[in-house]
Amino acid sequence: MFKQYVENEQFNLQINRFINDEFENDPVVQQDLETIVPQLKDTESWYKAWFQKAQERELDGQWSISSAYYQAAEFYLNSDDPRDQFVYEKYRTNFYKGYTDFEYESYKVPYENSYLPVVKLITPGATKNLLFFAGFDSYMEEMVKWHIL
Repeated sequence: MFKQYVENEQFNLQINRFINDEFENDPVVQQDLETIVPQLKDTESWYKAWFQKAQERELDGQWSISSAYYQAAEFYLNSDDPRDQFVYEKYRTNFYKGYTDFEYESYKVPYENSYLPVVKLITPGATKNLLFFAGFDSYMEEMVKWHIL
């Protein structure tokens, strides 16, 4: 269910996107939202509030929550912001620490002067492969979650 947290509809959309389904009923997340939401005034305060909580949850060993918060923190950063790559890597690192109930293999496919990250989910007994990719503002890890939901 879509919840209204702040007056900014775009912020509400993203909070619902990052929190609902997996964390909607998590008491830690609900308590964190009481601290985070009042701080959300613009994209910089958005970044700071989510990033700070992500660091706290990471220190607590709550990898899945930390990953979601890092993802939220990174969302409004411009790709040329020096914080962007660091926060993205924190998101991915915590994601894989938190989602350990499936086997996977990671690959880096060369692309231009960099690479495209790839994850192969290992499903015992599978007889076919399914290849898919996400859209513009989503991450591969969001698709990996579908495997475990």
